[in-house]
Amino acid sequence: MDDSEFSVVDSPRPAAPRGSLPGCLAFVLAVLVGSLLYGAFASAGMFLLWRGTLGPIIQSAAAMTWEEVPCVITSSRVVGKKTFEIEIEYQYEFKGETYKGNRYSFFNQKSAGRRLKMQIVQQHRVGLETVCYVNPLKPEESVLSRRWNLNLLWGLVGIPFLMVGVIGFRGMIRYHKRKANASGRQQEDISTSPEIRDEPGGVPTLVEVSQSDFTDEDLQEEPGPVILKPTTSRLAAFGGLLVVTVFWNGVISIFLMSCMKDWMQGKWNWLPELILIPFTLIGIGLIFATIHNFLGLFNPFPTVTLSRQMIPLGGQATLSWEFNRVSTALRKITITLRGMEWAKYRRGTTTSIDTSVFHEQVLVDSIEPTTIQSGEIEIEVPTDTMHSLTASNNAIKWQIHFTAEVARWPDLKAEFPIRVVPHE
Repeated sequence: MDDSEFSVVDSPRPAAPRGSLPGCLAFVLAVLVGSLLYGAFASAGMFLLWRGTLGPIIQSAAAMTWEEVPCVITSSRVVGKKTFEIEIEYQYEFKGETYKGNRYSFFNQKSAGRRLKMQIVQQHRVGLETVCYVNPLKPEESVLSRRWNLNLLWGLVGIPFLMVGVIGFRGMIRYHKRKANASGRQQEDISTSPEIRDEPGGVPTLVEVSQSDFTDEDLQEEPGPVILKPTTSRLAAFGGLLVVTVFWNGVISIFLMSCMKDWMQGKWNWLPELILIPFTLIGIGLIFATIHNFLGLFNPFPTVTLSRQMIPLGGQATLSWEFNRVSTALRKITITLRGMEWAKYRRGTTTSIDTSVFHEQVLVDSIEPTTIQSGEIEIEVPTDTMHSLTASNNAIKWQIHFTAEVARWPDLKAEFPIRVVPHE
């Protein structure tokens, strides 16, 4: 068989017809249930995010072009019992007309904490002559303060609700569609061109010509071994998680400090505190995950070497490893050769991504200290598998998965990509 071709002979096999009634009903049910359940989460999250953060930010930015006009405070107070809001009224003149305004800030939502609001009210006593900002296109629209404040962070409470709605809705549709159409799934835009050929004996054979990204120059292998690099740097993974943890807990800490001040004064606002509980738990989980990753940075790390730059289908290569330092904490290592297919396909307006492992072989599974510290093994890529491939909607990836169990410490996990070619 040619290196760039593989043939699939038609054979009778039972399959549920694509677009069958049960499959359609399952899809419709997924849409209805997802729209009701996850749509409510997404709508609530978008409302909170827009009302508390995005809307006020846009309004504040637009007010930067408004005209500054003298005004006089006519009323100033804090209203509310459990949650409080600043209520300030003022009067101003614009182009010979007298107007009244009652907007202190675009970020003036009801919230706990009366003391800070009372300070603002005391700074705007009745009779105070100050300035306000007037929309020249709509003079009846005005605001006293264009500055941002911490109230804009309340809108971020809507982000988890929005994520639950979007991810849950998408996941439910994908699950039911995959279940209803598992036997009839057809991937679009794959980089193959089918062709029907008549083989001797009159048996029709479907031949798919693979348009892989290999050329004759790509198959010219440089002599000598190659040191494999991991797909993800341990330091980069830790840095990304640290940024997320600091941002998340920094936002949550603002609300926790406000609640703690109320607790010290014997005030309890049950609704905000109950809403804060799941976000606080997520923050604690992120902290533990960051600490776990940080400790993993101190694990010994292996240097993994392959005896050749690329491995042809059916070919062999020597894989060797050696840890950068001796450690008695290493209890076991497992090295696995894995071939994985990545495919993106579309049905209607929905784009889905699937991954599946088509080959998995455990190369090393040892608890011997000498084998753990360093060693080598011959690996062979089966002939009846597929070579590495990268296309717009498909990919075939080969990797060496390296795991090491560490006593009383986070385990070591790393993935090293290798390149498999059609032939020598």
